[in-house]
Amino acid sequence: MLLSRQIYDALAYHVTQANMNRRIRTVSVWSLQKTAGAVLSTMRNFLDPGLVQLREKYMNSLANGDTELYEMEEELEPIVVA
Repeated sequence: MLLSRQIYDALAYHVTQANMNRRIRTVSVWSLQKTAGAVLSTMRNFLDPGLVQLREKYMNSLANGDTELYEMEEELEPIVVA
C-alpha cells in the first residue's frame, strides 16, 4: 500500500506541476500580447494624435446615425503604401 501511495503522490505532483507550467506559459503569452498592444497603441497615438480625434468623430457620427462621413469614406480611394 505504501508504494501505491508514493506513486499516486508522485503522479499527482507531476500533473499539478505540468498544469501550473502550462498556466504560467499561457498567462505569460497573454501578458506579452497585452503589453505589445498597449505599446503599439501608445506609439500610434503619440505619432499621430489627429487620428484619434478623427476616429472619435467618425464613431460618434455613426452612433448618431449620420451617414455623411460613411458616404465620404466610400468615395475615397484606399492609400497603398509600398
